[in-house]
Amino acid sequence: MLAEKDCPREQRYLFSDIRFGTAALSHWKEVCKQKVQEGLFPKTTLTKKYLDWEASDKEIALFTNYAYADLGIPKSFSCLFDLKNPEKMLRTDILLKQSIFEAYFPVDHIDHGHKHLCIFEFQNQLPSLIYEIEKMEEGIVEKSPQGITIGICQREDFPYIRKSIESKNQKAG
Repeated sequence: MLAEKDCPREQRYLFSDIRFGTAALSHWKEVCKQKVQEGLFPKTTLTKKYLDWEASDKEIALFTNYAYADLGIPKSFSCLFDLKNPEKMLRTDILLKQSIFEAYFPVDHIDHGHKHLCIFEFQNQLPSLIYEIEKMEEGIVEKSPQGITIGICQREDFPYIRKSIESKNQKAG
């Protein structure tokens, strides 16, 4: 467990290299539904919300890797950037609306160090940077993603994050 306030500012970002398409979402929703029917998961309002969810033109399902801290849902962010090329940064209001642990168990939080399928809503339309992330249409990832990796953070933390990424890039050569 790690509270966001205790996390170094240069590490305060979620990252994703996979966006879920309709077929992938259907697969993982079916896994969730089966676990509820088998009595392995309770049927809750979070479960119903996930199973009933369909993306609007302002929403996207992204699989986030190894969360930087424990976070409550909903959670607002204000910056989107390319992890390999942080000059590609967009200031935009982003709302994390749902968190699905490992893509099949809806929860009302994000756990530090774990992977989650996250439902994000953007203030306006989806930014073009989102479409540079690989889209997964199968239920299970069997190869390394070929697109970019994006970071999602707060505007005020971005200068620290960018400096850390640039420093690592310089050391790598």
